[in-house]
Amino acid sequence: MRSSELVVAPKFYKQRMALGNAAEYFEHIARDFGDFVQCRGLINCYFVNNPELVKTVLKETHRQFDKQSLAYAQFRKAFGTGLVISEGDLWRRQRRLMQPHFSPSALRSTFDAMAECVKRSTERFEERAKSEATFNMVSEMHALTLDIAGSTLLGQDFAGAQKDVSRWTHTINVFSASMPLPVVSNLWFPTPKNIAFKRTLREFNAFISRVVKSRDEGNSGTGLLNALVNAEDPNTGEKMSEEQLFSEILGVIIGGHETSSAALTWTWYELAMNPDVERKLHEEVDQVLQGEVPTLKHMSQLKYTRMVVDEAMRLHPPFWFDNRNTMHDVEMGGVTVPKGSMVALSRYSLHRHPDYWPEPERFMPERFGEDGNINKYAYVPFGGGPRVCIGINLATMELVLSLAALAQRFRFELMEPKPVEMRALLTMEPKHGRLRVRALPRGAAGAGMRKAG
Repeated sequence: MRSSELVVAPKFYKQRMALGNAAEYFEHIARDFGDFVQCRGLINCYFVNNPELVKTVLKETHRQFDKQSLAYAQFRKAFGTGLVISEGDLWRRQRRLMQPHFSPSALRSTFDAMAECVKRSTERFEERAKSEATFNMVSEMHALTLDIAGSTLLGQDFAGAQKDVSRWTHTINVFSASMPLPVVSNLWFPTPKNIAFKRTLREFNAFISRVVKSRDEGNSGTGLLNALVNAEDPNTGEKMSEEQLFSEILGVIIGGHETSSAALTWTWYELAMNPDVERKLHEEVDQVLQGEVPTLKHMSQLKYTRMVVDEAMRLHPPFWFDNRNTMHDVEMGGVTVPKGSMVALSRYSLHRHPDYWPEPERFMPERFGEDGNINKYAYVPFGGGPRVCIGINLATMELVLSLAALAQRFRFELMEPKPVEMRALLTMEPKHGRLRVRALPRGAAGAGMRKAG
């Protein structure tokens, strides 16, 4: 049992690791010092890795904690007044405006558009399977989730702008994950990263302006964008400003595209590395779907498929890092954390905690079965408390549908079947953004599995 008493790490202890891979740095901190550690140096924070401490931080957001930490300063430059970063009355207003459009009932209307995107992806894989060509699964999942984001969120596909939108989201991902350093982190300082980021925001905002204009001209009447443009605060009757609208759309695209893409990529990786799990998944998909195209009615029946997704996000949480700022002196873990302190948590470390996850490195979806005893705050891929991810229902439906539809037709063989290193940016992806695979039709799966084994 790791200690949850506060330990003060030596100043600058292994912080050079954070420049290479911040997720691995916090994992080392947890192993070396325990679940409540004060880090000092270039990185100054209180690191929490215990479910009870995590619960305190997430549930007490708005009362004892907010997002005014130094780490969120980078996010604020990108997401401005959006739901991701806003606080107080503005946050409550934006949540009121957006929440109805992310409810389970509201999202049912997006299923058909989402399924059409998955169908297009399936057709691309059919061609790849025929040619036996290898390809980068990271790129393919980026394309799929971006297609879904465009169709379900903006009411149009990104066919003509997919490369641009993908480039924009990647640039913002890298910038938002960078360490806020004195002087050079100011946008007026002409570093290549700052210049690229400012250009990206201009281009993205111009793109959204064109989409909004197209909607105003009657070319688009569906999607979340349409709902947000028309949304009125029930308390005041006010609509979103243009700045707020752009911030929310950016947050939704980044949150709904980058994170889902990462989750699916790691799911395929784990299935390729664990043929027994892959076999069980195929058995369920075949039994539930009976050769039919997945429909909304199938989603609740795909229980093991959902467990596979949950386990992949345990080992590889897409949005792996979170942090808060103490609004005043806060009592936690038997000590007083001073006002203005950053409290950080790593989902990557929390989800691998040996006290809460037996055989934490093993890919075992059965953990999430009905008999599983999961501590609610030991597993927080979508956060928790009042600021739990607003897109949790949308993401879950997207992931289960995509996995079931593609697994119904294919299995994917790793070209290099060995552990793949990860890189921790705003989201967590395979190192170098690459996972080379080959698509095998399910009819040819047996030979492929025998070869892999």
